[in-house]
Amino acid sequence: MMSCGMCRIWLATVAMFATMASVAAVDAATAPQPGFWNVVTTTERDGAVRSVVTKSSCLTTEDLQEPEMGIAPSPADIHGKCTRAAFARRGDGLSWDIECVGRAVLSAKSTVAFDTAQHFSGVTQVRLGPKSGPGRVFTTVKTFEARRAGECKP
Repeated sequence: MMSCGMCRIWLATVAMFATMASVAAVDAATAPQPGFWNVVTTTERDGAVRSVVTKSSCLTTEDLQEPEMGIAPSPADIHGKCTRAAFARRGDGLSWDIECVGRAVLSAKSTVAFDTAQHFSGVTQVRLGPKSGPGRVFTTVKTFEARRAGECKP
């Protein structure tokens, strides 16, 4: 089983994939616009809010063209091998599953909904547990909401 510190690394990795995946171009009417974006991520474990984090970044047209680049983990992941088990685009969003197997097994199911070109939201459900046998299983839900805050500053 992984240490709590290792759990945080896994969860941060999944959150990064979720945030990066959510900027993908989909239906032209709801595809996110390039610009400065604020993303608020809320993490819950066992029904209790554990953290609320706001991150901001400038997204260019190029950033918004290749969603797979932000979703697919590197095969050289230092804690084990991660695979994207599923990926689907629909007119108003994305969904995908990721599984990482190392000293423990992490599985994540994510969805993102684009409601306007300046707002999107999503959820990632994460399960982290032992490869086999007894051990503690951690279940975490990360929700995120992103709003375009304007143009990028030079």
